[in-house]
Amino acid sequence: MPRGKKQFIHASNKQARRNFDAEKLDYIQKNLGLPAVRELAVKDEDFSTINKIRIPDLTVKTKPEIIIEHDTYNIHGELCCPNEKTIKRNRDYLRAKRPFVIVHEDLAKMLNLDEANLARYLVEHERSKQ
Repeated sequence: MPRGKKQFIHASNKQARRNFDAEKLDYIQKNLGLPAVRELAVKDEDFSTINKIRIPDLTVKTKPEIIIEHDTYNIHGELCCPNEKTIKRNRDYLRAKRPFVIVHEDLAKMLNLDEANLARYLVEHERSKQ
């Protein structure tokens, strides 16, 4: 490919302001029925990342705060056997004692469940364990 042909793609990627799953997260946030913040940076010394920061998809602002991660098969793997990156993320939350739930898009589709309702159920279940 001649030089400069991908310049537009690279420029677009640098200027992108939202994740590819933004519309899905908008729907969950809007229909969750709980106060939630998008992509709120969480810093914890127990995280394995270099900067000790993770940016979850949604954070439910209740006592306790509960993190919602929106996963898909293509990016994160099956719910029962996630890929290494997802395992590392989940271990970080567990090590840091941060309550979190995973809304797996493909599982919700397979079971014909609304993702916002599934997220609400999972959050309430997590809250009941505290």
